[in-house]
Amino acid sequence: MSMSPEPELSVPAPPDAAMFGGEEPDGVVATAKHWVSVYTELTRFVRSALSERVGEPDRTALEQRRCRFEERLAFWTGELDQLRHQDGHRP
Repeated sequence: MSMSPEPELSVPAPPDAAMFGGEEPDGVVATAKHWVSVYTELTRFVRSALSERVGEPDRTALEQRRCRFEERLAFWTGELDQLRHQDGHRP
């Protein structure tokens, strides 16, 4: 992380969180909203699957996906907040 006094324009992506095809921050609020929606739904789905009885190998895989989706959701939520702040939008 830089010690510069200038605020960062976006939240850096976690290094181990691979992006889906087309998942590129482009500075557009609508793009960030789209990815927040995608990762919110994916996270909801995986949490629902985890609430059911699943075997340990499946549970481990689902937990890994849940963590990845939550990382991406946090990234895009931060990106959306930054863009709204820059544009003077309210949440």
